[in-house]
Amino acid sequence: MNKVQQLTKLAKKMRKSLLEISLNCGEAAHIGGGLSIVDILAVLYGDTLKINLKKPADRFILSKGHGFLGLLSALYCQGYI
Repeated sequence: MNKVQQLTKLAKKMRKSLLEISLNCGEAAHIGGGLSIVDILAVLYGDTLKINLKKPADRFILSKGHGFLGLLSALYCQGYI
């Protein structure tokens, strides 16, 4: 599987988990903001960012508040939470 296929698979997994998270949160969720940045987050967390939890070097700051579900999904799908 090449890199594009891997990232496409990750983005699809992230979309699914985002919808599951929003369904189970018990309140109204802004899914549009999260879904709109899934592809960007898939590339960042699937390829670009080099995350080492013991010695963090790369950082990602999300200032788009309504995109939090997308970030939560990325962190979940990559095993950080």
